[in-house]
Amino acid sequence: MNRPVSAQARQPLHHPSPPETARSPDVPVITDAVITRLQPALLRAAMRMVQHRETAEDVVQETWISALHSVHAYEGRASLTTWLIAILRRRVFDLRRGAGPRTQPLEDEEHAVDLRLTERVDARARVAQVSRALPSLSERERTALVLCDLRYVPRSEVAAQLRVSPEYVRVLLHRARGRMREAVTPRETRS
Repeated sequence: MNRPVSAQARQPLHHPSPPETARSPDVPVITDAVITRLQPALLRAAMRMVQHRETAEDVVQETWISALHSVHAYEGRASLTTWLIAILRRRVFDLRRGAGPRTQPLEDEEHAVDLRLTERVDARARVAQVSRALPSLSERERTALVLCDLRYVPRSEVAAQLRVSPEYVRVLLHRARGRMREAVTPRETRS
């Protein structure tokens, strides 16, 4: 059902550009329509970076807030989506570093230090496992995985680059993710 876009939806939500300078035509206008269009892509990217949907939603919300506050700094060297993903990555990094909101308060600081150290060791081990497993993928699987999951290139663009259909990119991603999961999951926990 196509509903007419209200005048309010066409209005910018926030433009914190400095009052002494005129707004550059390259600065994007972040409207309700832009948020509605890009929200699913940001949420998918966040879900790949964090484990819990609630945390991903919080990170996406923080991304939008940061973007709205710094939209005047957008230089147009990348697409708006790429710029937003970069902000999202920084918000996830801040969260992992402890600068963001914690979903569960820790009992004492000593436990927190042990937990962070364990998480770092585990993360490094997973990175090493992934690095060893990537060459075992076919070239197309590896390309699809890196472009879609690490660089957040839309499947349609990956399909064009690989000269395959977007549906086949989905198949390549499914296979690659399965093989990577096999490579990084300890044998005793596989079912």
